[in-house]
Amino acid sequence: MIIRGDILIQMRQNGSWIVIMSIKSIVFDFGGVVCDFRYREYFSGLGYGDDDINFIINNVFNSPQWHRGMDLGKFELEEMQQDLHESYPDKIDIIDDALGVDMKNVLPIRLDVLEYIGELKKKGYRVYGLSNLSKVVHDSFNEQYLGFDDLFDGVTVSYLAGAIKPGSQEDPFDMSDAKIFEVFFRENDVDPSEALFIDDNEHNIKMGEMLGMKGILWAEDDDLGSIKEKVNQIYKGGKNGAE
Repeated sequence: MIIRGDILIQMRQNGSWIVIMSIKSIVFDFGGVVCDFRYREYFSGLGYGDDDINFIINNVFNSPQWHRGMDLGKFELEEMQQDLHESYPDKIDIIDDALGVDMKNVLPIRLDVLEYIGELKKKGYRVYGLSNLSKVVHDSFNEQYLGFDDLFDGVTVSYLAGAIKPGSQEDPFDMSDAKIFEVFFRENDVDPSEALFIDDNEHNIKMGEMLGMKGILWAEDDDLGSIKEKVNQIYKGGKNGAE
């Protein structure tokens, strides 16, 4: 078996070569992949205890108001803030501190991943972003790294697409809804059978695979080195792969 460019080729027993897989596009989720989650470390540094930090993570940044409001582009930050005030009147100060945070402090970009994206593009791959993302976080990425969106051949984010990736079965969205993937394929002219999708959520990976993409899960104990190993396992390794 050999690799030529973006095409994996295998020799049949009769001596002829056949193409068995071609990956032309590599698709990155943002949260937990291109950026890190640092909520706990940041708010702990401000003196918050575990109970309050858990509230901030679960009831603010991972709340239905955030996912179904902010990530879908239905809420402005002030609207979400008012909604949370009404839901948790005894937590107003904590909510205000959480929503007033500079996003670069809790969602810092992984510069090594951006470097890897540049390396992939030099090898001839088309590289895309596909993420559940609010406008406030999207703006933060472009402020942290000037020209962030321009690093990709295309970016599809939920607040502009009006759809979100499935998330988990516990989340209040329809697991069968593939709209954001369909928007991504159409807007970027990507053939899912030629796309490799890297995401930190198993359910999102499964949805991508159902639609024909190859998937790699960025698990909690992964780093860029282990992800490169997973990518090269798909390519059967070797110096001519996507290292």
